[in-house]
Amino acid sequence: MKLRFTILLIAVLFHIGAYAQATPDKQSSGKILVAYFSWGGNTQKVAGHIVSLTGGTLFRIEPEKPYPTEYTPCTEVAKAEKEADARPAIKNKVEDWDQYDVIFIGCPVWWHTAPMIINTFSESYDFKGENSYSFLYLCLDLSG
Repeated sequence: MKLRFTILLIAVLFHIGAYAQATPDKQSSGKILVAYFSWGGNTQKVAGHIVSLTGGTLFRIEPEKPYPTEYTPCTEVAKAEKEADARPAIKNKVEDWDQYDVIFIGCPVWWHTAPMIINTFSESYDFKGENSYSFLYLCLDLSG
């Protein structure tokens, strides 16, 4: 697990470095949002590290109804949500959405894809309009 986490973190840092070189003005503007959903804490650690490197704002995507804390029951809920194409409700909202130019979205991999709550998040905001957005979408296979 540590080796996979290290390899993934190196890949994330590579993307952040490429972003910083391509858009140094946005890097320093502080208009970066790091939104993440984490079940087991690994994605939260990576998101926190991205914030420390970019100076972005951290936003935790929290479900209104928490997922089970035990692994097997959580996988059963995740599978049922995927099969139903569910959109689990999110407890909180991003304030001042329009201020962000760059958005990182991080999450674990559940049933070979992002958890359905990520669809809820991405469908809850307008990614069109006057602002143009740059994304780095991270699905981390680190058990949450």
